[in-house]
This record gives sequence, C-alpha cells and structure tokens, in this order.
Amino acid sequence: AAVVMDELRELARSTHIVELLFGVLRSACHPPAHGAGGEGLLDPLSRLFVRLCGDSTARGSLVRRFAKFLASAQSGGDASKHGAPPQEVPDILRTAWPLLPAEPRGALGELLRDAVLGDEGCLVASAADRGPQLAGLFAAFLELNMPEDFQALGLRSVLAWTNLAEGGSASAKLGSAPLTPKAINAALLRLIPRQPLLCLDVLAALALQNEFRSFFGTQTSLLQFLVHICQPAAAAAASASGGSVEKMSVQRSASRCLANLSSPPQVRKWVSQSEAARIALATAQDFTVRAYLAMALGSDAEMLPA
Repeated sequence: AAVVMDELRELARSTHIVELLFGVLRSACHPPAHGAGGEGLLDPLSRLFVRLCGDSTARGSLVRRFAKFLASAQSGGDASKHGAPPQEVPDILRTAWPLLPAEPRGALGELLRDAVLGDEGCLVASAADRGPQLAGLFAAFLELNMPEDFQALGLRSVLAWTNLAEGGSASAKLGSAPLTPKAINAALLRLIPRQPLLCLDVLAALALQNEFRSFFGTQTSLLQFLVHICQPAAAAAASASGGSVEKMSVQRSASRCLANLSSPPQVRKWVSQSEAARIALATAQDFTVRAYLAMALGSDAEMLPA
C-alpha cells in the first residue's frame, strides 16, 4: 500500500495530470463525430482524483498543478496548447459539471477553490502579475450559465482580490471590464438568497472603491434591502435561507455595507431620511451594528436614544 501511495503522489506531481483531466472532460463534453470520446475515461479518472485528494501530500501537489494550469491557460501558455484554450476552460467546467458524480464533483470543486484562493501558489495571490488575464476567468465564473458553485467561487475570488487591491498588490483594477460593477451586481442579485453573508461581505468590500460605491449608491432598492436586513427579524430570515449563517453576522455585514456606501451626499441624505434605518439603530442590540448604522446616519445619529 505504501508503494502504491508513493506512486500516486508521484502522479500528482506530474506536470500533465491536470491537462489530462481537462482533456478527458473536454472530450466527454464534446465527443468526436467518429470514434470514442472521453466518456469511458471520465469515471476511472474521477475516482483517481478522489483518491489523490484523500492524501494531503498528493492534494497539495494537485492544488499547485491546478493553479499553474489555470494561470497558463488564461495567459495563453502551455495549458492552452494542450486542448484547453482560455475561453474553453470555464465552458469545459460548466458542461462537465453535471456529468460528474457527487464525490468527484466535490473533490474537483475543492481543488479549484484551493487553487484560486488557497495559501500556497494560488491564483488570487498572483493577481499582481496576472491580473488582466485572471479577471477574465473570474468574470466567466460569475456568468449566469455557470453552476452556482462557480458563481460563489467567482465572488470569493473578487472578495480576495479586493483585499489585495486595498493593499496595492493587485495590478488589474476592479470596476473595469470584464469585472464591472454591473456584472458583479448581477451575480450578487442571483446568489444573495442562498449566499447572503458572502454577497454582503463582497458588497461591503467593493463599496470602499469609488466606481462601485457610485454604482451601488444609485440603487435605491439595494439601500432599502440593506436597511431591511439590519432588522433582527429580516436578518434571521436571511440567515435561515443561507444555511448555517448566524443572524448577527448578516446584520453586521449589512450595516457595514450601509456605512461604506454612505459617504456620497445623496446616499447619506437617503439614509438619514430613512425611518427604517433610524429604527434599526435605535433597536440594535449589537455594538458593531450600532456603530456602522451610526456612521451611515451621520450626525443625525447623535440625536437618537442609546
């Protein structure tokens, strides 16, 4: 067994292991008119990846291979020469996702997540060097026809990239094509019923940037929703729809969104005139929620009871 595992770890370190997977996925999604496609290889290869992911050493090697493959594909490097041009990588993932059994799909999803967001050699960490190319990949993840798992990964990538941009480490500017405020807003609207905390965290982070603050600040329905979700009952309903998300976390993130969006005079005026926002502040039990709502309301907050 030890010998077999050593061989599997060596396989995980292979420079072509991920290219092989994408080649099989591509063939399974788009079988040739004549001859066998990749359907026959998909099941055994999927089971192999599940086994590799069960070993921490092999998994670490696979994560690094995935990150290099995706970066190379987006930049037109070696990966794009092995049957996976940049524009085809998201399409292959989208089309192949329903073909994979639950266990391999979960293993592949975790590998992709770690390759994009993980600590070692991940794509987001390399945004300073590959920002413009990776923007296309992350935008593709956010598209309507992608599985929800990938849309959520796209939002998490945007959130991580935003944190890098705040530190001056990301060369590609968020807010420009293809990661425009309109494109990200569409993804937020689709996912917020099922991923409320993630979407609110993304919105709060993006609201610190002028382009996004200007865009979101004109969306009155969004401001109304944020004020509504600061109410305990509404936050409880949102957290219930999002699974195991804590109600207080939803309230804190929603109030942070309002605070970060409120610097433009027209937004500050709208919030200060909102009776619901004033009630939310007056009835808030959490110190963090109260602090953010007070920031959003500005000087008027001083007149409200403690």
